[in-house]
Amino acid sequence: QEWVITDLGSDYIRFEAKNCIENKNEKMNRASTNVGGIASSLMQEYLNNDIWNLLPDDLQDVISTVNRKYMDGAEEKTYQTKLFLPSASEVFEENNCLGEENLYKQLAYYKDCRNRIKREGFWSGSAPWWLSSPYSGNDAYFCGVANVGAANFSNASYSYGVAPCFMITKS
Repeated sequence: QEWVITDLGSDYIRFEAKNCIENKNEKMNRASTNVGGIASSLMQEYLNNDIWNLLPDDLQDVISTVNRKYMDGAEEKTYQTKLFLPSASEVFEENNCLGEENLYKQLAYYKDCRNRIKREGFWSGSAPWWLSSPYSGNDAYFCGVANVGAANFSNASYSYGVAPCFMITKS
């Protein structure tokens, strides 16, 4: 897996998968629901277990636990994690965030829409991929990115590509 730096602060570096994890399409939830947000989703369990176990031990040793904001309905909440998916507000500009305009700011990396296009072996080319954000106004959908890099959303029980993120912070 190739990783890219998508954000850099005085005490952290954020890395994201340049492309989706090959042949690892996954559902956000078994049922068609976004209730509980990303924190209680099947996807977060998948990141915490399946994807985490794909990483080499020396990388696992340096990945930091971070606090991530997410929406659960209209309520903003926070959870702790090591692996996460980007939110819609980090990937898209304010007027295109699908209900979480004030959660995060768009990362400079994603201002170039070519950086929103990810490849995945299952799709034999560019692939749709999940974001951590529930779709505003419909409790069955999560936000994603279409194979052309545009904002998208899909039923939580559908399979999309997975492009995880992690951070390394200074001790």
